[in-house]
Amino acid sequence: MKTTHFFLLSLAVGLMSLAPAEEWAAEATDVAVSLDQTRTGGGPDISLLPRLVGEAEIFKGCKLAPHSGLEDKGDKAWYVLNIPLKINARGRDKESGKRVPAHYIDELNLEIYLLVTKPSKGAGKGGGKGSKGSGKAAASPASGYYMIKKEIVLQDIPMEKASAKNDNGKEVSKADVPVGVFFPRSTVYKLTGKFGDPDAITRPGVIAGYAVLATFKGQDCRGVETKESSSTTPGETPYSKVFSKKLAQEVGGARWWKERSKDNFEEPGYPVMCISETPYANFYLSMYPRCKPVFGAPSPASSSVGADSSSEGKLQTSSNSGSGTSTSSTSSSDSGTEN
Repeated sequence: MKTTHFFLLSLAVGLMSLAPAEEWAAEATDVAVSLDQTRTGGGPDISLLPRLVGEAEIFKGCKLAPHSGLEDKGDKAWYVLNIPLKINARGRDKESGKRVPAHYIDELNLEIYLLVTKPSKGAGKGGGKGSKGSGKAAASPASGYYMIKKEIVLQDIPMEKASAKNDNGKEVSKADVPVGVFFPRSTVYKLTGKFGDPDAITRPGVIAGYAVLATFKGQDCRGVETKESSSTTPGETPYSKVFSKKLAQEVGGARWWKERSKDNFEEPGYPVMCISETPYANFYLSMYPRCKPVFGAPSPASSSVGADSSSEGKLQTSSNSGSGTSTSSTSSSDSGTEN
């Protein structure tokens, strides 16, 4: 009996040694990015952020209390818009040289475009519908919306093995990540015309749409190839979603962030931020991929003292087929074309 057990154990160990080891690459060389449209159907995911629990305790005993009446009314509160992304990645195995799933994406550049409905003339008293405009502006369906642009760089994105191959029959790693776009209260007021209204920007129809365009190592990222990626819903592409039905019918599958923005969408330049740029960074960082600059890092202004200011602390820009800011670049064999 002992001999039989020993034989079976030896056989099992032998079979395991014959099984091919799972191949992984340490870092990605090919990356594909899309909006996760399965999570956008209920409208934009935007919420008022709560005050930090226990923050008053920090200043207990201070002679000069840092709180004001505005804090108590919530007029200094922030909002967060969570945009769902799905990402696929592949890299090269060091030994075999084959393209295999990758454990990490070192850095991914995102250009985010947000459409916000302009307030009506009575917005301060509860308005919020798109501005009708006049003259030539009224003829443009885009005249009733602001477009806000934000560049975010994600770093060290951890990936997991996808349970199924992509549509090209290739094994990939995957990540489902939220990208947080944070609105300070001053930006909300400028966009909506409402002060002290906690629902000013969270009401249905205010966030009218968004687009996320990704580049990796200077190359445009194409969409993730899945059976669900061929949607033809008006206003929906692998990179964008328009929630306003009327505007979605107008733009269809057009690249509105490029083709309509120059002449029609007003770009006021009001600031929105990534998690590492907000007062909430120390509390919510673990809920998002790491952003650049890293929370706590020196600001670009201070880090560039005595250095070449043309290259220090600046966000690297790159071409994107949808951004309208394309510059020429040479494709390499490791560009995002073979996931």
